[in-house]
Parts: sequence; structure tokens; C-alpha cells
Amino acid sequence: LVAGHAPQVEIALGARASATERHGAIAVQRHFWKLTGETIAIREPRSNAPMPGTIAIGTTSSHPMVALMAQQGRVALADIGTEGYHAFLVGDGESAAIIIAGNSPAGAMYGAFAFVEALISRQLGRTPVDVDFRVRPLDDFALDTLDEQSSPFYPARMTLEAESPD
Repeated sequence: LVAGHAPQVEIALGARASATERHGAIAVQRHFWKLTGETIAIREPRSNAPMPGTIAIGTTSSHPMVALMAQQGRVALADIGTEGYHAFLVGDGESAAIIIAGNSPAGAMYGAFAFVEALISRQLGRTPVDVDFRVRPLDDFALDTLDEQSSPFYPARMTLEAESPD
């Protein structure tokens, strides 16, 4: 992901990506800036097939790589609900691509957030609760494994706010 203090990845968003999917991509881009001080590109996919160094974020209807992975049975979206996601690696080492697939734009965005949390956990050796903290830039950084599926416990994700007891 990072070599010689420079990002070795780019983010691929399909031509039909929603504002929600783009928000997830920007969260990933922002974290890579925190890791390296460099901004990684967000662009349309160069190919339908996963390419080394690509972080594909989207749904089967918005992203050709996600659609291809679903056609090949490599992405598991059937049982994770509308806002669920599946984030995983295709390939090994430097030739790997990262696929973050959601059943909906919100699911893809939550998958992007989970990917950022996986990077933070890998870097710091702990699970974060807030992604707005300072991290020391790294010269080299790799992600050996990623295969995470998640769906909300309740049918919709939302914020629970405590009411004032007064």
C-alpha cells in the first residue's frame, strides 16, 4: 500500500458512483494522506478486472470490478442486507487489488470506513473508535489479509443520541 513513504495505490470509483460512495472514497483518500502526506488519486476504473494497486469501492450496479467479482462468485453480498459490505483482497502482495463491495451505496461507504479502520488497527495494533486522530507517517506499509463482511444488527444504521435527563 505504501513504499518509500509514497502510496502505491489509487481508488477506483465507477462512472455511476453515488455521492455516498464518493464520500467513502474520500475517507480512504484522507487516511492515505494521513499515512503518507500524499494524496492518492480517485478515478474511474482502467479495467473491469481487478488491477494491482487498485482500491475499488462500489456496488454491482455502479462499479464494473464489483459486478465482475459478483458474476464470478467472489463477492458475498446475498446475506448481508442492504447496508452490508464485503471488503477483500484479490491477488497477493504487491499484485493485490482491494475490493470494497456493498449492496447499496451506503454499504459501500461503510465498507470504505471499515477498510480505514482495518488500516488503523494494523498500523497501531489496536481497534479505533475515532478515525480523527494523528498517526505517524510510514515509510512502508502493507496489508497481507483482508476478508471482512458485515451487516448492521438492526435493519438500518443510525445514530442514537442520549436525551437530556432534565
